[in-house]
Amino acid sequence: MGSFDFESNGGGTYICAGAPWYSYVKNIVKVIIQSGVTSISSYAFSGCSMTSLTISNTVKSIGEYAFSDCSSLSTINIPDVAINIGNYAFVRTAWYKNQPDGLVYLGKIVYSYKGEMPANTSLSIKEGTLAIASSAFSFCSNLTSITIPNSVTVIGSWAFSGCTGLTSFDIPNDVKDICFLQNCTGLTSIDIPDGVTSVSLTGCSGVSTLVIPNGVTYLGDFSGCTSLTSISIPSSVTSIGGEARVGNWAFMNCYALNAVYITDLEAWCKIETGYSHSFEEIYNNPLYFAHHLYLNGEEVTNIVIPDGITELSATFQGCTNISSVIIPSSVTSLGETFADCTGLNSITCLNTVPPQCINIGGSYSSWEDYAAFTFKDVDKEKCVLLVPQGCVSAYKNAAYWGEFKNIKELKRGDANGDGLVNVADIVFVVNIIKKGVYTKSADMNNDGVVDSKDLSAIKDIIMEVG
Repeated sequence: MGSFDFESNGGGTYICAGAPWYSYVKNIVKVIIQSGVTSISSYAFSGCSMTSLTISNTVKSIGEYAFSDCSSLSTINIPDVAINIGNYAFVRTAWYKNQPDGLVYLGKIVYSYKGEMPANTSLSIKEGTLAIASSAFSFCSNLTSITIPNSVTVIGSWAFSGCTGLTSFDIPNDVKDICFLQNCTGLTSIDIPDGVTSVSLTGCSGVSTLVIPNGVTYLGDFSGCTSLTSISIPSSVTSIGGEARVGNWAFMNCYALNAVYITDLEAWCKIETGYSHSFEEIYNNPLYFAHHLYLNGEEVTNIVIPDGITELSATFQGCTNISSVIIPSSVTSLGETFADCTGLNSITCLNTVPPQCINIGGSYSSWEDYAAFTFKDVDKEKCVLLVPQGCVSAYKNAAYWGEFKNIKELKRGDANGDGLVNVADIVFVVNIIKKGVYTKSADMNNDGVVDSKDLSAIKDIIMEVG
């Protein structure tokens, strides 16, 4: 057997290590990856005796060490496309051995910097380059500046990891995934271009502020960003941490954080962190360290959780300046939602059935341990718990809710639970009617329906109060 042709099965074959050709690795001298194949997995051809490799233009990614230790591989035919090449995919090959020291290109892809880099090195990637491979410049601490053309659309993970000499970095306009600047301790700021969808900046201890642009959907690992004092998170972000490469430590050791800026409270409540729940792992929530949440530039002290939210975990944990919160009737479960909210003096819950305080995601020894943290360090002697009329007994007998010493019924007519009876309650009921949902606090006549009769009743109450 002298050569192997690999063809697509129609769905984009993913060639994986442990494939049938492994028993012939010492006999394969030529490999052709045919059109239709989109991905080659890690270690797929590691140790093969091939001398030449041809890759089709449909391949988008090559896994780490995919062709490592192919010591006879001297010829690589690669297309002019932006391929995401994994760590050390061609290490210990004849091709790499034959490359001179300095920048090593594989077609229109920067593969690595070979040899010892001189002190205070400045580099310019040549125009027309399409991608930079993973770990291409990792631990090049003598690299002080680099110019990358906008033709580059892919920069592999860890590409500039440990480049401690970099003090600035201009990201090409069409790069989508920022996961290549780990431990770049010389960076003090970074401008994230529009179009980026994913951001991770592990160990960038010199960065003090971060403004995430709208359009980013995923925030990865910022652990070790010890100088980070504030982060602005747009409504486009749907998940933080939780992936295998990040785990549940997205903001671990970010002790300098003191402000989290958001523009949409509902979007914040819906952020997922790996288990389809909002902030079920506390270190994925920047508020755990920041303590101060700002909505459209103003610090949040009174929270009205949007109707339609059904569950919350550590969403507001540590917000020490929150004084009041209104929980809609749609919420049925809470995790560590208000743990360490030491400034809380009023909680209004509009659900006639007390929401369960349960383990969402779970990192404690038992569900009970986790649930006990829902109102951790909230002063249950001072904080008033307002509940729908006729529901005081239910809350007194409910786990964790019953720990509050001052549980009261909402005023008749106080549909939105803010402690007042005014035009805001009329607006609230109008919105409830439009949505076609039922909220006990808005049902003035207790007929099980929220309609125009309840609206008239609130208007009458307001007139009586005068």
